[in-house]
Amino acid sequence: MGPMSDWNLNPSPKDQDGFLMATSVVRSARPEATVCRPARWGMGFAAIAGITAAGFIALASVSSSLPGGQIFHAGLSQEQFAFIVLTISGPSAAIGVLLLSASLLPLIPSRWMRVVAGVLISLTTLAAAAWWTIYFVFSFLGVFAFNSVKVTADDGQSVIVKQQGVGPSFGYRIYRQLSPFTYGSSVSGGSGDEEFPTQHCTLASQGPALTLTCGKYTILVPPTPK
Repeated sequence: MGPMSDWNLNPSPKDQDGFLMATSVVRSARPEATVCRPARWGMGFAAIAGITAAGFIALASVSSSLPGGQIFHAGLSQEQFAFIVLTISGPSAAIGVLLLSASLLPLIPSRWMRVVAGVLISLTTLAAAAWWTIYFVFSFLGVFAFNSVKVTADDGQSVIVKQQGVGPSFGYRIYRQLSPFTYGSSVSGGSGDEEFPTQHCTLASQGPALTLTCGKYTILVPPTPK
């Protein structure tokens, strides 16, 4: 019969047992792989939430360390930074907790310990969600109620124009640049029952003083003491 005669078409019981054992090992390994993948995704989302939250805490600490009347501005206002950070960190943290819980809780051998861990995770998540909702609402309102715009003159000097208040008591505050990312309060005023036109401002340099024109308003911005 040639080479066909060397083939073992009737494996022994020992060979069959070895094949079944190898198959069972492969099948038992599949659930572990599916458990680990969501856990890795969960850790990734949790890391995103942690990094963004740490960045906001660092920004808040820098802003709080400034003297009174000074603000930190790096392309965006503190209210805008807070809104962006909360928008990213909140959903990322929720997804991370959900994936990690679904992956790790089934690994706890004791049923009552799984229940206790699930209850603690749920309570902690609800408390964090309540905190996040409060800060998100205030940051959302702050973006619109305290709209701020950076205006730059031809010689490179710049000011931050910040709208304050709500109708019928709208107002404004002008911050003059002290350093690349620090601005000090220079002048403020009211615009009555109409919003201050922060989106239509130009800045002209006249020696140490600056002239800011926003719509029908012309404001002299004196130097701010450091």
